[in-house]
Amino acid sequence: MAYLIILVILPAFLDISAAKRETCELQAAIGIRITICPFVYEKLTNTEKLVWLHNGTVIYQQDKGKVSVGKPEDITSSGSLVLTNPKFTSAGKYQAEVYNMTGAQMKSWSSFLCVMEKVPKPTVSYSCDKKSVIFSCNTGKAQDVRYSWTMDEKMLTGETRSTLTISLSKLKSVNSFTCTVFNQVSNEISDNVNPVCTSKSPSTQNLMCFQQKTVMAVLAGAAGIVIILVIVIIAYIFSLVCSQKSLKIKQPSQ
Repeated sequence: MAYLIILVILPAFLDISAAKRETCELQAAIGIRITICPFVYEKLTNTEKLVWLHNGTVIYQQDKGKVSVGKPEDITSSGSLVLTNPKFTSAGKYQAEVYNMTGAQMKSWSSFLCVMEKVPKPTVSYSCDKKSVIFSCNTGKAQDVRYSWTMDEKMLTGETRSTLTISLSKLKSVNSFTCTVFNQVSNEISDNVNPVCTSKSPSTQNLMCFQQKTVMAVLAGAAGIVIILVIVIIAYIFSLVCSQKSLKIKQPSQ
């Protein structure tokens, strides 16, 4: 029976959570001033009553020019609500209602506000291998952020991951790179990074190949000279032996 209750309640809870996410019509960043728009009532006068509610609780009330709840600076001249320092607790449903002097409602408006942390300023690090340089955009523990990259102040189309790979053959010593991170309420850009990587240029590689061939040719020539010297020495020794034998043969006949 307990399992049945859990199975019944859980889908309902998921549906409610999904509904709340779908009602996030406005977004705010923690600590960044925001004006709750698009509520505008240009005809607001001292004879009318303005009420703002947050999750059903009155947070601002102005009646006939006198503020009884909140502060005068909490709204604009058109009646929009100003949040000077939003917090996570600032999230929820906001309602604005305007009444005339007889108590008749002139305007009503509501919207759901979501509050998120602003993204931190990213830092960029890089490492080099034989063929490329790999950049990493570091944002600490920030979640649900998106990325973009620029090279020489021009956005790199399609580069939306936290890492970027550039071929060394395309890299110039004057190239500068930045990473931008953003979410629905804020964005930050890193400092410029000018990577320094060493690589073997084609001319150096060709030069090394030429030197290797030269060394092989020299070694082959040296080996040939050694063989010739060995042959000469053997021939010389052989001629000496033959000369001595011929002398021995001639001596008895005398």
